[in-house]
Amino acid sequence: MEKREQSSKLTIEYIREKPIPKEIGYRVNESTEIGTLDEHGVLTVKDDGCEGCHKLNEIPAAIEWGRQINLFTLHLEE
Repeated sequence: MEKREQSSKLTIEYIREKPIPKEIGYRVNESTEIGTLDEHGVLTVKDDGCEGCHKLNEIPAAIEWGRQINLFTLHLEE
């Protein structure tokens, strides 16, 4: 039986007033990372090693910049 490879892609866009922060912290499921926004305020993250992703329909997430934190839930797209 062939093992199915899974990957994920996350795009974060800063839509508040300028100035656009250079870096943001983000947490998806239990993994916390720091990413750099481009000049348009967009960060795209691809993960080709998404073990166990198919088991979750809802994934807890958070984004932090400065002293602000937004908590939300990601929903799996088939």
